[in-house]
Amino acid sequence: MDCTLVYALVPNSSLETFVAKRAETLARIAITGVAHTMALEDQQVTSELQQQIADYIEDHISERDLWSRK
Repeated sequence: MDCTLVYALVPNSSLETFVAKRAETLARIAITGVAHTMALEDQQVTSELQQQIADYIEDHISERDLWSRK
């Protein structure tokens, strides 16, 4: 047989989707910490405000920062 064996990783979604999900994950981590601290101070963060903050972080986080944090 004259053939070539190839191993390949094929993504399940686009790069844009992957980057957006990573930004959302980091935003949620940041929001969770802030919300917990504010709850300790009896200043609850509404889900609407959490979403606004998450959207802001996603829009303003640099791509370099997406991969430098775990």
